[in-house]
Amino acid sequence: MPFTDASSLQDGIRAYLTHLDRPSYICDLAAEAGLLALTAALLETLAGDDQEAVGIASMFIGDATSYVFVHNGERHCTIPRLHDALVAAGLFDVLSTNLYRPNASIRHTSIQRLSRSSSWTKGGHFLVAALPHYMDHYPLELPSLLGEISWRPRWRNRLDIVRQAATHPLHLTRWASVDHLESRLDKRSARARKAKQLLRQLAQDPNPWIRAEAGGHLRELRAPPPRTLPVIQQRLAERDYIGFFSVSISVSNYLSITGASDYTDAMVDDMACWLEQRPLLPGEDREAYYHAFGDFHENMR
Repeated sequence: MPFTDASSLQDGIRAYLTHLDRPSYICDLAAEAGLLALTAALLETLAGDDQEAVGIASMFIGDATSYVFVHNGERHCTIPRLHDALVAAGLFDVLSTNLYRPNASIRHTSIQRLSRSSSWTKGGHFLVAALPHYMDHYPLELPSLLGEISWRPRWRNRLDIVRQAATHPLHLTRWASVDHLESRLDKRSARARKAKQLLRQLAQDPNPWIRAEAGGHLRELRAPPPRTLPVIQQRLAERDYIGFFSVSISVSNYLSITGASDYTDAMVDDMACWLEQRPLLPGEDREAYYHAFGDFHENMR
């Protein structure tokens, strides 16, 4: 398609998902529009309010700046130098601003793209700097933020930041720390021993959801480690508590289905209550289920 203006170029970026079977699409787009115009269009899309377009632009950047990108067995044409052009044009400014946008999807997308678009020295400090705000205001994205920070060598074996979350006044932030700690529970590692210490503290938390999940993870640790997918699935099915991850996914589904951009702490609490009382049944209509939650949430207020 001819790119006569910035708007048509942004349409070309949004159409990326429908052209994944075309290995030359990224390079064709850059060749026709020019690298500078493509860079400007990507940044403008990232800074926009259309959360779906933001997600596609982030995916486009990730694929386009890879040295090797293979989809369905075919190697796609990429433009690694696009990364430097984006950084020079203000990529980190846009992404760091997006970390604080009143849109849960855009925040999540920006955490992932900021982490994957930078070395620690270039972008990691934006993630660490955002932690206090996320602990106070955005608990659902906190496990993702902690995860992106904790795989960095500087923070890999340290639980300082997780301990801050585990002792935070907001119960949802403490609950988010339980979700993050589960990923560290490898019996053979030193960090797992530290994680278990924190879990033991959280298993005594005054909040029943936190106590239940932390205690459940500790019980699972005492059982033989699952080595096959059926055993893992059985363990998950046998869990007798509502996990933070399930609540987070359900809130995300609700926002997506209803078109709402963000959540409140009260909405997250209500979703946990809803999942306890009314779990989604196999084969049930998801849209009807989450619209019913919307009525439940409204009545709870």
